[in-house]
Amino acid sequence: MNPCRCKRLSWTGRSRAVLAVILAALAAGAARGAEDEYTAGVHRRFQPEKPAVRMDYSVAYRLLGLELKQLADAQVTAVEGRWPGPDGAARPACLVEFVLSTGAEGAEAQRGMVQIYNRITAVLTMPDLNAVLFVKRSKQRISLLCRRKFLDNLEIYNVETGALDYACHDYLFNTVSTNLVGAADLARQGREVSRFLKILHANYHNDQSLAAFDPETPVYIYTEGDLVPFRLNFSRERDAVPALGAEIPAMYFAARPHRDARGRGRNFDMWAASFLDVSLKSEQSDLISLARSSLPWSMVPLRTDLGLPLGAIRCFLTGIRAVPLPERPAAGLHAGAPPPGGT
Repeated sequence: MNPCRCKRLSWTGRSRAVLAVILAALAAGAARGAEDEYTAGVHRRFQPEKPAVRMDYSVAYRLLGLELKQLADAQVTAVEGRWPGPDGAARPACLVEFVLSTGAEGAEAQRGMVQIYNRITAVLTMPDLNAVLFVKRSKQRISLLCRRKFLDNLEIYNVETGALDYACHDYLFNTVSTNLVGAADLARQGREVSRFLKILHANYHNDQSLAAFDPETPVYIYTEGDLVPFRLNFSRERDAVPALGAEIPAMYFAARPHRDARGRGRNFDMWAASFLDVSLKSEQSDLISLARSSLPWSMVPLRTDLGLPLGAIRCFLTGIRAVPLPERPAAGLHAGAPPPGGT
């Protein structure tokens, strides 16, 4: 065989391999672009009527009471407005978005042992706060000791019609799954958000007429890819939590895996105060005005601890402010049209 021809064949095969990698990267980028467009479609469909409130948090690893490493930043944004239903009627609703990111990008991210970008976008009806749409974007690259975890997907939970419509777009394996274990329980839990917040607020104000709650009645929380039952315990005492340059009296509650959890879930602790009390401590007139017109049982987490086998992950409030009404983005993909990228 002609050696030049062998070289040409070898180069052709290599070129095809490189071209395949480039095409795969372009396809993945297109899928992620569509995924971003899907979330943008949720924002386009939502009709804000009030300024948003944005809460900034710092996430750190703690061991033996010491903060050893700052891990990530998180933001929670909530805005009240109206959500057009499947029948076209716009109903009072709240749009909540949670973003957690380690902040590393490019080569720095590749060198890091932990790279996380999680975004949750949820639409809740007002005033009952029933979840009608829940979009979760997860990108994780974790390489610690013997643990390696890679995740790149988009999960959509839609219960606008009353039944749960679920889809998971996995960008690592280019697949789409519509099967969800515990779908009925998850749909039911989405309707218990207001009950939990009312219990939290009632305990905060020590209102015994509203705070009746059986600690043995499990509250199901979707965590670490599973629906896990938790047992809640509230403290009647107020703890002074340092936040926003002040000491804010906060209510403490603990969530522990229920006896039916069968080893799943982690210990979770939270210190929270009412939105109005936090806004008064911030001394921001626009935020105070917004708090006075919000649901009376709106609560703000000041600090949370997530237990680990060794140490804990602490998330604490570093800032809160009112954000003016956003400009309406240009028309595009309607929320509910699933992004491409799976088979």
